[in-house]
Amino acid sequence: MRLLDAIGYFKEEWLSVHQTRCLNLRHRMEVCDSCTKGCPQQAITVSCEDVIIDPALCNNCGLCVSDCPTGVFEHDFFNPMQLVSWAKGRSHIDMFCHMSGAADLGEGQARIPCHGMLGESLMGALKAVGVRELAVHGLSGCSDCPTRQGGQRLSEMMQQSSVSDAWPTVLIDVEEGDAGSAVQHGGADSGNHAEPVTSRRGFFIQIARKGAEGVASTGLVKLLEDPEPEVYSENVGVDDAALMNKFVPAHHRLALVSLVAGNGRGVAGHLHKITATDSCTGCKTCATRCPTGALSWSDQGESVTLNYRSAACIGCSLCVSICPYQALALEPQQNEEMVMQDHETVLFSSEQNTCEQCGDRFLPHDGDNRYCWICKNEMEMDHQWMSMLKTADGE
Repeated sequence: MRLLDAIGYFKEEWLSVHQTRCLNLRHRMEVCDSCTKGCPQQAITVSCEDVIIDPALCNNCGLCVSDCPTGVFEHDFFNPMQLVSWAKGRSHIDMFCHMSGAADLGEGQARIPCHGMLGESLMGALKAVGVRELAVHGLSGCSDCPTRQGGQRLSEMMQQSSVSDAWPTVLIDVEEGDAGSAVQHGGADSGNHAEPVTSRRGFFIQIARKGAEGVASTGLVKLLEDPEPEVYSENVGVDDAALMNKFVPAHHRLALVSLVAGNGRGVAGHLHKITATDSCTGCKTCATRCPTGALSWSDQGESVTLNYRSAACIGCSLCVSICPYQALALEPQQNEEMVMQDHETVLFSSEQNTCEQCGDRFLPHDGDNRYCWICKNEMEMDHQWMSMLKTADGE
C-alpha cells in the first residue's frame, strides 16, 4: 500500500464514541486520561462534560480503542471478538496492518488498523482458541505510517508483560518465503442468584456471582460463534450474549474468553485485581462508585466488609483514583482460580460499635469509641457553646 493511499485511509472517520461509557462523564470527575495519554496525534480531549475527537488531527489508528478501559471508542474495521471468532481453530495466522499486505487477503490472513491494537487480552484470547503462531507483517513500515507507534507499542507490551507465556509465538516482520524473526512468548499449553439485568453494574454483579466457569452460560462461548448478537433493547427479549456485548468492554470479554475457551490453562494476568493497604478506613467511596460492582460493601450489623471479585473488574482504576486515603492499588491478576470460580476477596473488615448517644452503629475511630462521629461532633459543639456562654456571663 502506498503512503498516499494510507493517508487517505486514515483521513476517513471510522471511529465512534460512546460518551455514556466514559468514567469522567459518568462520575463528573476527571479521573481517567488513558485515551488522551495514548493518542499519538493528541486528537482527543476529555472533560467531565464531553469526549471530543478532533477530525483534523485524528488518523483513525484505533489505539484509543485498546487504551480505553470502558469501551468508549469503537472502530468500524476492528472488532476483537470477530477476530478471535475467525481465528478459532487456526494454529497459524498472518496479521497485517493497513500499511502492509495485498488488498485481498488469503486464507489464514487478517488485517487490523494498527498492530498497536494487539493488547494483552487479545493475545491471550487468540492463544486460548488455538492460535500457536502469530506472524506480524508491516512493522518495518511504521516509520512511513501516520501512526508510527504500532511497532513500538507491540514491542513494549511484549517486553513488559508478565503473562506473555499465555500468548502465541510472535513472528516479527515475516516476508514471503522467510521464516521471520521469532520472538518466543510461551508456546507450551499452559451458587447463582437471578437478577434483572438493566445496567452495566447489574450485569457484572451477575457475572461475579456465577464465576468464570459459569460464564459459558453468560454468553462468552456464543459470542465466539456470533460476535454481534441482537442489539439490546428494552422491548426485545435478549440472551446473555447480547447483554455481554452491550455491557462488557471488549478487552474484558477477551480476557474472560482466554480463561473459558482455554479451560483455565492460561494465567489471568491480563485481568486485574484490586489490593488494599492498612490505610483503608472503610469509607465506602470505592464501592459506591465502582461501575461494575466488582467492589461491594456488606453490612452485617455487628461487622462490615469491603469485598472484591476479579471476574467483574475491568481494570478502569476509578477506585484507585478516587480513594481519599490512597489505600487501593491495581495489579495484574495472577490467580486464575479467583476468576474461574466464585471467589470473593475481603479487602477491609471491621467490627462496629453502637453509639451510646443515638444508638446507631459506627466504625471505630481513634480516641473515645463510645460515640459515633456525628454525636461526638455535636457534643464538642455543645461544649464550645457552653464555654462561650460562661465566658459571656463572666464565669
